[in-house]
Amino acid sequence: MKLFNTFRFKMIEGKRLKNYLFYAIGEIILVVIGILVAVSINNFNEATKAEEELVKVAVQLQQKLITDLAIVKETRAEINENLKLYNLYLKQNKTDSERIAIALQAPFLVTLNIQFLPVNPIFYFT
Repeated sequence: MKLFNTFRFKMIEGKRLKNYLFYAIGEIILVVIGILVAVSINNFNEATKAEEELVKVAVQLQQKLITDLAIVKETRAEINENLKLYNLYLKQNKTDSERIAIALQAPFLVTLNIQFLPVNPIFYFT
C-alpha cells in the first residue's frame, strides 16, 4: 500500500492530473472487479446452500413416504384379516372349529379400528 500511496502523491505533486486520473480510474476498475468477484462467490455459496437444503428436504420426504407406506401395508394386512373373519362369519355351513374362532373373535367384529397418521411437518427449514 505504501508503494501505491507514494506513486499517487508523486503524480499529484508533479501536476500530472491526466496520469493521476488514469490511475484513479484504474483503481476504481480494480475495486469494481473485486466487488464482482465477491458477489459471484456469494451467489455460488447461496446456490450450494439451496441445493443442500433441497437434498435435505428430499431425504425427509423419502423417509416420510417409507414410513407412510409401512403404515398403509400394516393397515391393509389388518383389513385382510378382518375380511377373512367376516367371510367366515357369513359362511352358511360352519364347522365347530370355525364357530369357536368366530366366538373368540366376535367382539372384534363390531369394533372399529381407526388409525390416524401423525400430522407432523416433514419439511424443516433452517
